[in-house]
Amino acid sequence: MRLKSPTLTGVGIEGILAPAKLARGDASWTNRLYTCTYRLPQNGRLVLSVKDSQDVESGSTYFDRSRRDLPHTKPLQGLISLGLPSYEAQQGIVAFLKDGKTLTVDASRLSPEVGGHQSREDVAYAVAAEVVACWSE
Repeated sequence: MRLKSPTLTGVGIEGILAPAKLARGDASWTNRLYTCTYRLPQNGRLVLSVKDSQDVESGSTYFDRSRRDLPHTKPLQGLISLGLPSYEAQQGIVAFLKDGKTLTVDASRLSPEVGGHQSREDVAYAVAAEVVACWSE
């Protein structure tokens, strides 16, 4: 998987978070977990992470364990799952499994209405879907 700059700059991402001013994220890489935290003025924090598992099997195990560790998760179904194993949790957490890697978008620390018009749950899903849509090996 290619990871580009941790700056949220795509037209889709900007549209999702508008009118929030986009900021450069603080990134870390520990134990094959890439995490980037964006501090959005007046809106709180948005955290994106990708667990870069060594193979598909260990990726599936990590994804399943992550889901079990969160309370009140439910699978995304139909078109919104994008044909991938995925789930959502209360308060704005969405995860997708693709190519043995787990993408998690945690919007639970954003204000309840981002930019005055979007819920945390909507932001988490929209950002995750945007990332998955442009994900390449």
